[in-house]
Amino acid sequence: MKKKAFALIVLAAIALGVPVALAAAEPRLAVEASIVPGPEWTGSMWIAVIKVKKDPQYAVWVETADGEYVATLAVSGKTVSKDWTGAPDEGRPESLPVWSAARARASGSDPSVDAASSATPDASAAISGSVDLVPGREYVIRLEVNHSFDYNERWPKKAKKGSPGYSGVNGQPSLVYEGRFRAERGATVRLVPVAQGSVDGSDGLARAGLDGLSTALEIVSSAMAEVKEK
Repeated sequence: MKKKAFALIVLAAIALGVPVALAAAEPRLAVEASIVPGPEWTGSMWIAVIKVKKDPQYAVWVETADGEYVATLAVSGKTVSKDWTGAPDEGRPESLPVWSAARARASGSDPSVDAASSATPDASAAISGSVDLVPGREYVIRLEVNHSFDYNERWPKKAKKGSPGYSGVNGQPSLVYEGRFRAERGATVRLVPVAQGSVDGSDGLARAGLDGLSTALEIVSSAMAEVKEK
């Protein structure tokens, strides 16, 4: 039975023009990410006279070294369903603008988004997900996280529309973490905060620097990724 299975692999490799030795020996690799919530992971907000729990929105995805979208490892369910609580009629385009733009650059459907979508976990739980990689190739893994109504001195609640500090219901803009790695078994990378998204969701650019951010830097405690053999 094992010989028959190996013969089928060899035949498939020949049909695809892949060297037989490579098809039989090359390992399947995947990157797994683990995101540990920080002290500002869970918050609260007032809707009329009712105080409700406030969960962050997040997305973890992989791109090639030259910026080509590969797949999403994890994404908050509301980001996918757009079932926002207390948001304006237009929704929250400012929630995760960098991830949204990266996903939009990919052609066709993306089953990884639906597979990775889930409810936001409690602060005591880690977020994790995985995606297949091409061995030896260089990649970038990114995490974007954002809280609605996350106001501070730079983006105050009372800011008027058109003023530099105006953010609608967003408060502080999304925070983007990043880590670069090569797809080799055992490789690890720590994701570090490097940029922020558009505060009003008008574009998908990742703006380098963390100027003005405060509690947004404490939504996530740590973020790591590891390449493993499948």
